[in-house]
Amino acid sequence: LVESYHAARETQTEQHAQEHNCKGLRCEPNIITVCCLNRQEGKTFNSSALVLGHLMLERARVMFITASESQTKTIVADNYLAPINANPLLRRRVKQIANKLYIPHKVGSSSFEAVRSSHSSITGRSNQTLLVLDECRDIRSRTALALLPSIFSSRGWRSECGFEVDDINKKADDCPQCGDLLEPWFGRILITSSAGVDEGGSHEKDWFRELVEHLSNNPDPNATLYRRDQRLNPNENTPATQSVERIFGALESTRHYASIEVSNTFSQRGDSYLAIHEVNSC
Repeated sequence: LVESYHAARETQTEQHAQEHNCKGLRCEPNIITVCCLNRQEGKTFNSSALVLGHLMLERARVMFITASESQTKTIVADNYLAPINANPLLRRRVKQIANKLYIPHKVGSSSFEAVRSSHSSITGRSNQTLLVLDECRDIRSRTALALLPSIFSSRGWRSECGFEVDDINKKADDCPQCGDLLEPWFGRILITSSAGVDEGGSHEKDWFRELVEHLSNNPDPNATLYRRDQRLNPNENTPATQSVERIFGALESTRHYASIEVSNTFSQRGDSYLAIHEVNSC
């Protein structure tokens, strides 16, 4: 991954082609980012930090969704509104109207909308710069896919000074205000969740597991998959994690779910699992 779209330019020269028999590298935009991590590993916390950064530093239009309206309200209150209200400068700058946040800039403004978990309430929206699907193992595929076209017409050019052109076809090499090279921007999608229960067949909630497996086996130039089963949270309550895994992993009626919630393991109903202490005793 490179920060600048123009990082590959030095490889696209005639000298590079002659010396390395290579036409040069090509930068591709990272449109879809998928994070599959354990519970309590900072998915929601870090994605909210990313979103707030976009909202405050550039003109961004963000849509946010989870599996239920109550879950959405809790996450927005704890991870978005709480940091804003804790900072007097941000509190004066951000305007909240119902489930939307507005942040004015010198030119234009940013917006954040927490949408309902229904495909019928999502269709019709457009020109979003970032879509965030949080804990999406419980979001239905029809709802998730109804949200994605909201970025289909979102792309353009911008510079660090804030100059922005919303039409990718109006390309200019240099920013007319600061002189820096313009960087292309594209609407992006952030999908985060831990593993869940595979219902089997074509169930509406199996799409996240299929997506993770597909990107694992078929890397795409416009998508990044970050999957980690190891727990790295420095604040983890290790005795609690181990006791839940040991005790509920030993019960026939709960070991299936203990494996999912503790080990970030996709599983199908009816699969057989060994508790960690059973594995260690072999």
